[in-house]
Amino acid sequence: MEDTPSGTEIGVGFSDYVLGFVNHGWTSSGRAVAQSDSLSANGLNTASQTAKVQDLLPSFPPVVILDHHPCENFSFSPPPMARKHTGSRPCPVCYVLVEQDLALRPGESSTSPVLQRLNYLIEENSIPKDSNGGSFFGGHPSLEERDKSYDIDLMTVRCGFVRGKIPGLSTGFDIDEADLSEMQQCQRTVVASAFIGNYDVMQQPENISEFSKNTVCFFMFLDEETEAAIKNSSSIDHTKRIELWLVVVVRNLPYSYARRNGKVPKLLLPRLFPNVRYSIWIGGKLKLVRDPYQVLERFMWRKNASFSISRHYRHFDVFEDAEANKAGGK
Repeated sequence: MEDTPSGTEIGVGFSDYVLGFVNHGWTSSGRAVAQSDSLSANGLNTASQTAKVQDLLPSFPPVVILDHHPCENFSFSPPPMARKHTGSRPCPVCYVLVEQDLALRPGESSTSPVLQRLNYLIEENSIPKDSNGGSFFGGHPSLEERDKSYDIDLMTVRCGFVRGKIPGLSTGFDIDEADLSEMQQCQRTVVASAFIGNYDVMQQPENISEFSKNTVCFFMFLDEETEAAIKNSSSIDHTKRIELWLVVVVRNLPYSYARRNGKVPKLLLPRLFPNVRYSIWIGGKLKLVRDPYQVLERFMWRKNASFSISRHYRHFDVFEDAEANKAGGK
């Protein structure tokens, strides 16, 4: 991915604080994920959300018809150089207006040319089978099972939450049923972040359009320690909101290391939000300063990408990043 500008505050390391955008709400066959009116084994609950979307129709921005992309003639000048600056450098980025973003949004996801079916393994009584590692949250695959998981035609994999059919329901990283229902009602786009271990200061998104406030979900995951600290410094109203963020408290954390627990929502948002097509992950130290639709258009829709991530200014591949994690004791 191209270098990201300092204005959006995402010039950070992949291993620590990453702003990720993922298109995951459609199946590999190109068909929409099945919907139902009640909580199912797949965690789908969408009837009330349909009514909500109908109520929001008058708030949609005016329809814009574009005969060319507004940024097609935008020139990218070299980023400024500073001798004493060793980190990431700002670079110019062309964003378009929110109403133009919607006109540029793709209609449907393309069908995967390889993956035909994806299944998640459930091990309600997961126990270590040998010395190959694993965990009660992620399962204990044997070496043979690990090898088979690379069969990408018909993938059957352990993807966290192995103890139950509904992620977050007695699986580790547990979430109250009322919050799960709210998450399952979220459709189309979610912006999510997490504070685990009371390390950071909550940042509120800025420059968010009224349309996004009405159509995009903003979820903040907290552990009980962080929730207690936040209650001492700010108020969480009866709707469990702190300004734009809808707060979800997670319990029964699967790991003893806070950073590792923070990776659960960061990497497994598709499992926590089964009805969502696009997700944007905001690292704990970061602030979203652009409208979600502007971010999606710039970093995904414009190049028909399915995944986008900020580039580290020093680590240029996963091996360098792994070495840095190892050296840092992460």
